[in-house]
Amino acid sequence: MAETSLFEQLSVMAAGAVRSALDGTNPNLPALMPPHAAAARADLDVLLARARDVTEAADPAAWASALDGWAGAWQDLARDSFGGSDSDSSMLVRVLQERTPRIAAFLALTGVIVTPVQGAATIDWVKLQQLLTDPGTLVNEGLWDAILGDAGIPGTGYLPAVIVALLILFPQTLLALVHGGLQVAPLAPPATDGPGPWRDFRTASASWISFTLPLPDPAKPAGQQVPRTIYDLVADLDPQLSATIALRSDRRSVMGRSVTDFEMWLVLALQQDKWEHDFGDYWVLRMTPGLSAGFGHSDDGWHGAFRAFATQPLPATLGPDDPVVVTFSREDPAGAPDVALGPPYDTRLIINDLGAYLKLRENHPIVEVGIYVHQMSAVLTNRWWRTFGATNTTFGEGIRFDLDLDLAYVEGKGLLLNLQSGLQVTFDLDWTPLGDRPPAVNSGQSKPDDKPFDLTIHSVTLGVPIQATQDNFNIRAEVRVHASLRIGPVTGVIDGIGGWVGWWTEGTPPMRDHIGFLPPTGVGLQLQLTGVAGGGFLDFAGGPDDKFAGLLYLRIQAFEVTAFGIHQLTGQPSDAQRRTSFVMVIGIRFSPGIQLGYGFAITGFGGLVGINRRSDTDALRERLTSGAAGMCSSPRTRSATRRTFWTTWTRCSPPRTGSTSSGRPSRSAG
Repeated sequence: MAETSLFEQLSVMAAGAVRSALDGTNPNLPALMPPHAAAARADLDVLLARARDVTEAADPAAWASALDGWAGAWQDLARDSFGGSDSDSSMLVRVLQERTPRIAAFLALTGVIVTPVQGAATIDWVKLQQLLTDPGTLVNEGLWDAILGDAGIPGTGYLPAVIVALLILFPQTLLALVHGGLQVAPLAPPATDGPGPWRDFRTASASWISFTLPLPDPAKPAGQQVPRTIYDLVADLDPQLSATIALRSDRRSVMGRSVTDFEMWLVLALQQDKWEHDFGDYWVLRMTPGLSAGFGHSDDGWHGAFRAFATQPLPATLGPDDPVVVTFSREDPAGAPDVALGPPYDTRLIINDLGAYLKLRENHPIVEVGIYVHQMSAVLTNRWWRTFGATNTTFGEGIRFDLDLDLAYVEGKGLLLNLQSGLQVTFDLDWTPLGDRPPAVNSGQSKPDDKPFDLTIHSVTLGVPIQATQDNFNIRAEVRVHASLRIGPVTGVIDGIGGWVGWWTEGTPPMRDHIGFLPPTGVGLQLQLTGVAGGGFLDFAGGPDDKFAGLLYLRIQAFEVTAFGIHQLTGQPSDAQRRTSFVMVIGIRFSPGIQLGYGFAITGFGGLVGINRRSDTDALRERLTSGAAGMCSSPRTRSATRRTFWTTWTRCSPPRTGSTSSGRPSRSAG
């Protein structure tokens, strides 16, 4: 049985929320009165069964059919549980209120969730779009006036801070306030107002709302961490670490308009140049520099501030434009991908870099938060398509999807998107439309009666690249051809030549075209004579990594020499300084070999040098079991294996700054 998928887990969460609403188990929310109660409860089981079908789908056709069945079950549950013209929206609101009350309370305050006098709550999709793209249109003085009344009313100045504190600590209480089912009693007067430390403290903190979270030191063994669990939280607790959140607010009238002053600060007890927590398997949460950080709002807009902890001299004074950076990412010293599911020569999902970040500055933009997915590739091999009659060679190495994604929200700019993705599949044809290439030519053994001319299409690659930003969208369909032309003993090879149609903007100045030519990405030449063969191939893909590769080959009778090199830049295209990585290999093969005795002989040797490249032992180990490891030390120049050769060597020796590789491979027979 398949494991529970993320899709199924979300369905279980939604079904549990609706069941809780039907049973009225949440005291802070009104019990749901469904138009068809019996049908709604039956729909819950159907929804979970359809979600399980999606998890257990064995091929794309079954997955699409199961997904369609799940969508129908979701709509049936929403209609029978909530009714109305927008039942899907109403069910989504109730799921948010039951399972993510902080998000639901915030959306209710901003008007994204609309709760009518009668009927179920729904989502105002226009306001949701405004909140994502330009939050200032919703979270403004008009919002505070609608909630609190005019500025200057006694006591209303503290309420923005109270509301934010409720969002963090007691979201269900805020939901009850929004629904009108709860009232806040006034604070009792202090026991004494006499002079002394208590009055001084009360005076200094009168406008602040603060709460401290006691934290254990993650660097200590589990038995020595304080507090270990929630049951250790007692009055005399002395935690090893702590984080304090403090809020204050005030509302006033300035020149006839309402102004809300608001501050929120985070203070960490650990004072050092950086704060980080290791979650295991090289996943790290880090904040640099270590600091007390905060942000606030006044009549002239939003502001941020921080006080850095510097236990060592800083290289430069931190200014208002220097951000405080909180990151969550994986930092494997060996440079392995952050996510690797599946073996290299089967269906697989690879993500080289995956993470999230938050940046705070004193100057604008105050807040920047984002996620990134870099160098993601998903490959579905031929066995996934056997339902449709595909063979093991129909799609070459399989159908491949590549993606690079940067998604961020920047204060003052809204949502920013940078997406580059593509779908690619290669069809291996080896079709000769002109002439007649006999098998002897493909094997490198020409015969006198071979025809002097032929053109062969070895493969055709279909691709659909996509580029998207918040302001622009490009998509096109590409066709690239890998072909060779033989005239007598000379064979020329060209790779990547083709054309495209679609919707694409490029050039300087940018111009939108709908059709274009794709220049070749590689060329080669081979000479076949009796007893002598040689040639070479140059691959100049270029791109953001400035990748180039070349191969030379010479065979005289039973003596062969092969040499190749790969040039590539390290790091990411956004890095300020990228180093050049280079690997070069030379190999010699001969027959008969050098006899060693006991039936063993050396039939080849060579050398390897790599600058800013590392050897991936896992990739070599996996290719040993698949029989492909020889591609890393004894490449051939046949056009059919050239693309696999480049891919194999890139995986066996990926770029890595500061690494140097060398070796003396040899070949033996016995």
